[in-house]
Amino acid sequence: MDWVEVPASEDIKNIGARKQLFLDDEIIETHRWVTPRADKSAPLLVETAEETGARVDAEKSKGTDVSMGIPGHVLVGTQHVYRTQHEPVKHPENPIIKKDRPWEGPSDDLHRVFSAVVHYDEEEAIWKAWYCSLGGGEVGADEVPSDALKKVGVYTLYATSEDGIHWDKPDLGLVEIDGSTKNNVVFFKDDTRFKFVYPEFIRDPHDAEPGRWRFKGMIKTKPDQTVGVSADGFHWEEIGTFERIGDENIYCLYDREHSLYIMFTRNYYRRPETFRQNRTQRTFQIALSKDMLHWSHPRMILLPEPRDPLDGETIHIWPFRYEDLYMGILGIRKSARIGGDIVDNQLVYSRDLLHWHRMGEHNLFIPQGPKGSFDHVSAEGFCVVVLDEEIRFYYDGTSLHEKGQWEEIGLATLRRDGFVSLDAPPPGQGIPTESILLTKPLWSTGSRLVVNADAKGYINAELTDPDGRVIPGFGHADCDAFTGDSLRYTFTWKGREDISGCFPLRIRFRMHDTQLYALQVQT
Repeated sequence: MDWVEVPASEDIKNIGARKQLFLDDEIIETHRWVTPRADKSAPLLVETAEETGARVDAEKSKGTDVSMGIPGHVLVGTQHVYRTQHEPVKHPENPIIKKDRPWEGPSDDLHRVFSAVVHYDEEEAIWKAWYCSLGGGEVGADEVPSDALKKVGVYTLYATSEDGIHWDKPDLGLVEIDGSTKNNVVFFKDDTRFKFVYPEFIRDPHDAEPGRWRFKGMIKTKPDQTVGVSADGFHWEEIGTFERIGDENIYCLYDREHSLYIMFTRNYYRRPETFRQNRTQRTFQIALSKDMLHWSHPRMILLPEPRDPLDGETIHIWPFRYEDLYMGILGIRKSARIGGDIVDNQLVYSRDLLHWHRMGEHNLFIPQGPKGSFDHVSAEGFCVVVLDEEIRFYYDGTSLHEKGQWEEIGLATLRRDGFVSLDAPPPGQGIPTESILLTKPLWSTGSRLVVNADAKGYINAELTDPDGRVIPGFGHADCDAFTGDSLRYTFTWKGREDISGCFPLRIRFRMHDTQLYALQVQT
């Protein structure tokens, strides 16, 4: 992004044209307009001027200056507002990819179909999915359909779909099983070298040889880690290896904005010597690379927290980029459960890639289903696809029953930007008819104020200067209030939408029976 000089930039937040979500804004409900956090402001009452200055300088260095009032990303004040973390809605036809081929598991009662990476190919106008299955040797079956399946533990398979919901499994002719290549197997585990393709590969990254490779990802090898490329996702070429960073679980993300490959991996851990137990101190770290072969020194980003269950361990993370946020779905395995392990999942996020946070109250992002459903034990293994109107989460559901274990792939969806909303209550709860949000002073080179909101009542916006004086022509009385549900509503003031001459400014929203998901100043 080109450098833009922002007037009084130490007090004004430059949001550019980026969409602003409210994952990390603190909501402090009060009858007073703005109340600083007590644990930060109270010590200032008993300190000397020098001590106060040193504390404020320290807070500034951490980005939590008490002089800015309530800490948060874009908000500085609230009144009668609460925040809701939303759960994706599970598709009624789940599971959408399940076992219906012999190589997808030894039996109908014992199989694993999991770890899908899903892309929409705009050129061919078709959905494509690569996913894994495990043969009998990996899931513990006593009997399998053939010796060929018993020898091969891990398959990488392929499927296509017109809508991303109903899938076909074409015969690829690539891998021979029981004397036939009529199957959808792309790659299989080579027992002589312990090698198979991670399905979580990256599509069309910026690369040293643009146009040559369409896919790039990890091929699981030991002891070093191998990097592979493919023009079509079917035929893979190994381009090099690097010394493994962390343990064998690797998750990769490509940051197009900064042309960086980002690797998430768990720390090394020592296996217990006295008795079998979970390693409850597993942590996650990241490393960065320009070519996927040469990596930076790893940096720790996620640790166990006191509110985690005693029998829990952070075991997976599925990272993705959303707007200006780095996000991930963190898997936490709990082993002290009758019938097998349970893997919970929580939303995590970062704005700078280095400092990561769990969302809200550590709520489950996609909870397990009811008893008897395909995901009643665990929901994990997420692939995130952002569409115009919704966000899709393809995930692995695990169920246990008397005869064995199933793992199959399901789908859940959120509205665009729908991770969290700031909510104004409906009438009848003994509160005033309006809720209020006030932003920090903002700077942008855009010209239109756009929100993602579901207003069963209404929402309007007033623009003020940084000191709170209403900008003429942009007061609440001038605003054309919005009622309805829109992912991209542009505010107008008596029909006028151009606000480019108003910056720097604050926005004061007044809402009634409304959910606000995001704001943006667009060009």
